[in-house]
Amino acid sequence: MDAIFDFLDKGGYILRIIIGLSVVVFTLVVERLIFFYKIREKYDFLSILKEGKEKELKEALRSKTPLSRLLHNCLINRHLAGQKQKEELELFIMKEEPRFLRFLNFIAVSTTAAPILGLLGTVVGMIKVFDALSTLGSPDAQLLAKGISEALITTEAGLVVALPCLFLHSFLVSKAEGYISKMRHEGLRIISLFENESKKT
Repeated sequence: MDAIFDFLDKGGYILRIIIGLSVVVFTLVVERLIFFYKIREKYDFLSILKEGKEKELKEALRSKTPLSRLLHNCLINRHLAGQKQKEELELFIMKEEPRFLRFLNFIAVSTTAAPILGLLGTVVGMIKVFDALSTLGSPDAQLLAKGISEALITTEAGLVVALPCLFLHSFLVSKAEGYISKMRHEGLRIISLFENESKKT
């Protein structure tokens, strides 16, 4: 425990900011991972509509996932012309997008900010080191090495936080874009089905 407090003391207030930022970022990452896990869809909406499975359709609509809301939106607008249905689909997706992209900008900014904060901490530490050496008069190599080592702690911490954040942000963006693309694809398939059905009648 003493070693942790000693490490925090060496890093100064900037190290504490970096650690606090990392806690917030990783909390948001966990929240996003839980979100994407919860919205997994177990229903094949197109098959349900093609086969006219009323019971499964009602269950799918009650699932409260983005794709179930998409299905509900398509069903409400099925009486419209094909192009108008597609316009309504795009409007719906635009409204849903913020749900998928939530917190991702903050995670991206934090990924960039962490190493910059680390460098700032190192600069502040180096200023203190050279200020102390100028006060002492004659530079001591051991004292100088110790001071530089402590000053570099914040740079190390900033990079340690930024690296996993970079990969996690990329993964979450990929998940979000993939789901948005899936919604658009499923929506167009449903609209195409409605158009084919209307041609037959």
